[in-house]
Order: sequence, then C-alpha cells, then structure tokens
Amino acid sequence: MLTSVLYHAYGLAGYDYIRTEYCGNTINFHVRPRKKLIRCPACLGRSVILRGSSIRRLRGLPLGIKSTWLHVHVPRIQCLQCGSVRRVSLKIASPRCSYTHAFARYVVSLAQAMSLIDVARLLGIGWDLVKSIFKRYLH
Repeated sequence: MLTSVLYHAYGLAGYDYIRTEYCGNTINFHVRPRKKLIRCPACLGRSVILRGSSIRRLRGLPLGIKSTWLHVHVPRIQCLQCGSVRRVSLKIASPRCSYTHAFARYVVSLAQAMSLIDVARLLGIGWDLVKSIFKRYLH
C-alpha cells in the first residue's frame, strides 16, 4: 500500500521505495529512480554507466500534522553516447529547490486562502520560503 500512496499522493511514478523512518513529528521516505528509466540529462540516451549516487532531501506534502521528507538517492551517471558525467535530473522537483512540485502546489493553494505567515505557521516553514514559492507561481 505504501508504494501506491507514494505514487498517487506524491507523484513518484518511476521510483522504487527503499524504507521509511519515523523521527518525532517527521516521516522520512527513502526512494530511488528505477534503473531502467535512468537517462542522460544531456542527450536523453539510455546507455549509461552508474558512477555512484548522492541523496537529495526534498520536503513533501504533510501527512496530517507530520511533515514529510523525501530522501531521493540520485544516481550519478556517465553517458556512453555523449560522454558527459552528471547527476540524473528529477521530475518531481526543480533544480536547486528543497521541495517537490506537489508541495509547491499545496503552498500556493493555501496562500490563496490565508496569509503567507499563516501558511508558514501551519506547515512549519519560514515565511520567506512561502513567499518565494508564491513568487514563482506568479511568474
């Protein structure tokens, strides 16, 4: 059941579930992209060699009053077609963002009904993060 929740609620199609950690008021989900769906971000080629991985921590949608974090094990690959060595790009989050697209949509929908400070207090984040998400939405 947990994989279907991650698929439908968090939009994690194409990711394999690894484990869940419960730490106080936080739920941490560890996932990784499926190996057969990994492509080169430069040329979109499928013939790649894995060269390690790193963990990217992304804020996900809250479950009740508990905040959730997605620990995505992002593979570093070497493309055999173009020769580039890069980290795989994620479809669930923008580059250099600490939150998922689903979390951003949730913040925007809350910000349309209440003030930015109220959204920040409800989600347990800083108002500057709420403001930057809302500014991205306005563009």
